[in-house]
Amino acid sequence: MRGAFRGFTLLEILIVIVIMGMAASVVVMTSPASSPEAQLHDQCSRYARLFSFLSEQAMVEGVLIGLYIDDEGMRILRRERADEADINTGDGDFVSQLIAAYDSYDSFEWVEYRLPSIDSSYPISEELSLELSVGGLSIQASKSFTDDTALTRADIEHRFDTKIRPQIYFYPTMEITPFELKLSTKSSRDYSEYIIKGLENGRIALKNGENDKEPEYF
Repeated sequence: MRGAFRGFTLLEILIVIVIMGMAASVVVMTSPASSPEAQLHDQCSRYARLFSFLSEQAMVEGVLIGLYIDDEGMRILRRERADEADINTGDGDFVSQLIAAYDSYDSFEWVEYRLPSIDSSYPISEELSLELSVGGLSIQASKSFTDDTALTRADIEHRFDTKIRPQIYFYPTMEITPFELKLSTKSSRDYSEYIIKGLENGRIALKNGENDKEPEYF
């Protein structure tokens, strides 16, 4: 019959929209939250992209960018002068060479690296454990010395602590200090871990530490 079909009224359309909205909110509230493994992967992916960005910025700006990492988080630094300082370690035992190398850096300072697109510091969640190795040595091992040196351990550690110096360097040549940063959950029930590797050629690799899958590259 012609003219028998009647369109929906505005009130009916609004009622349908409200019902659909309520149904969608119920689905969202009842959907399971992201797993700890997925959350850790997302966080490590953000860090890997950040490291890749810093490597590119060092080349674009022609400056040396540094990364300082400890249990509390990460700090991004840049050297405030562009000219390279020569390191003359001289002769002597390991500790004497190390102190000479550090003293040669007194001609410049490291300052916070600030850009509108990034923060200068990134805190590490208390729910995560962090392990850092640089050049195959852990950050703790870099402060280990033999006891038969003329300087005391406290004297040496004071030299390290008077100025914050990065453990990882991003060079204008797109090279970076080889490093390995492992982040893992502290919960044994939902344990997961990811490893971020910095390669000498400037590439950043992200790998699940619990399987043999190919790493992601940034």
